[in-house]
Amino acid sequence: ITDTIANEEALVESEARLRLAIEVADMAVWEVKLDTLEVTGSPQLNALCGFPADAHPSFAELQSRYAPREFERVQRLGEEAQARGESHIQTVIHQIWPDQTEKWLLLRAETAPQRGGVGQRVIGVLIDVTEQQRAQRRVELIAREMRHRVKNVLSVANVLARKTFASADRSSLTRFSERLAALAVATDMLGGD
Repeated sequence: ITDTIANEEALVESEARLRLAIEVADMAVWEVKLDTLEVTGSPQLNALCGFPADAHPSFAELQSRYAPREFERVQRLGEEAQARGESHIQTVIHQIWPDQTEKWLLLRAETAPQRGGVGQRVIGVLIDVTEQQRAQRRVELIAREMRHRVKNVLSVANVLARKTFASADRSSLTRFSERLAALAVATDMLGGD
C-alpha cells in the first residue's frame, strides 16, 4: 500500500511538472485519431488556435484556422515523411483566424498506433512562434531593402566611374567595374535571393 501511494504521489507530481512546463513553453499537446478524426485537445490548444478555453473544436474547425493552402502543405509533408519511412514531421504553420489574427505555430507531430493497437493516431505539440516569425519577416524586409539600396548606389557609382574614366585607359575602368560587380554579387549572397 505504501508503494502504491508513493507511486500515485510521484505520478501526480510528474503530471504537475508536465502541465507547468507546457504552460511556461506556451505550447499545447494534442492527438487526432486518423480513422475518426476525433481530436483530443486542451485549453492550451484552444488558446493557440483562437477558441474559447472550454470549447471542443472538431478537426474541421481546427483545420479552418489554417491560412490558405497551409493544410494541404502540411498533409504533403506528412505524406513525404511517410514515403521516406518516417513517422514524424516538424514545420511552422500559418494560421489566419476569422477575426484576421495571424499566428505562426511550430508543429511537431508523430504518427503512432492507437492505444489497443487498432488504427493510427497523430500525437503532437504546437508552440507559439508568432513573435519570432514576425521578427524574421521584419529582418528579411530590411535586408531586401538594404540590398536594393546598395545595388542602386553601386549603379550610380558605375555611371560616375564611366564618366570619370572616360578619358583614362580602359583597363582602369574595367578593374573598377569588376570591383563594383563583385560588391553587387556579395550583396546578393548576403540576402540569399
